[in-house]
Amino acid sequence: MRVSVIIPLYLGRDVVGRCLRSVLKSKTETELQVIVIDDASPDGAGEIVRAEFPDVEIITNHKNLGYAASVNLGLAATDGEFIFLLNQDTEVQPDTIVVLMDKLTHNSELTAVAPRLLNPDGTIQKSCRRLPRHSDIIYHHLLLSYLFPQSDRFSRWKMGGFSHDEERLVEQPYYSAIILRRDVIDKVGVLDVRFRLLFNDVDYCKRIADAGGKILFTPDTSVIHTCGQSLRQVPFRKILRSHYGFVKYFFKHYCGGRYIVQNILIAILLALSGMLRCVWLAISRVIISRESSS
Repeated sequence: MRVSVIIPLYLGRDVVGRCLRSVLKSKTETELQVIVIDDASPDGAGEIVRAEFPDVEIITNHKNLGYAASVNLGLAATDGEFIFLLNQDTEVQPDTIVVLMDKLTHNSELTAVAPRLLNPDGTIQKSCRRLPRHSDIIYHHLLLSYLFPQSDRFSRWKMGGFSHDEERLVEQPYYSAIILRRDVIDKVGVLDVRFRLLFNDVDYCKRIADAGGKILFTPDTSVIHTCGQSLRQVPFRKILRSHYGFVKYFFKHYCGGRYIVQNILIAILLALSGMLRCVWLAISRVIISRESSS
């Protein structure tokens, strides 16, 4: 058996070294293939990988293609029976790959396994969600999910009542760290490049679910994750891509005539909230800039 580790790289100069060192120090019972896809990162992150990690395979994009396309390039270059998708801003524990592989190989019904994610300060990162429905977006924007965080109805999407301290099947874990069987790629295909930056993982989990696949979350091993490390460097793009991806997700997976009105209403709601978030971010930046200069 061989595990192929795929790490897309963009604006990761300050973190990719820690990620790769943790992977290369992993305890494994199988061969590792580590591939980094330099997505035309403008901060010289790719050069760091070439200089410091000669044993790591690197693919260089001559222009920025986005996360989904970069992962697909990595998939095309791998030959492992198992695929470990890993973000550049993660650090795996020495036993992470062994634990995840053990879960996957001893249960043939599982399609993928995701570990618990920890913030850099050691606190648990809420990394599991259910696949979103139209009502979830309405509850979220009405702040009902915040007012009733333990509610199975109002906080269904973000699984507010799940403490992430027990092993269970989940619908949509973060793809910051997840190991998949190779045959799921053959069955449901590669990532949808129309979800260029965000929501490609949600879309993929939906496709896995529709194909009858099962994803396991396990707290038996953890991965440190600096959530949003690269996206914080492009905050406006993050907001717009997130809301755009959300709309596209609904129009793709709820495309029947009965959903037309719901999709349009949700699209309007997400467009308005996205614009408001961008305006608020711009105002906040102006305020902070004035405070720092005074």
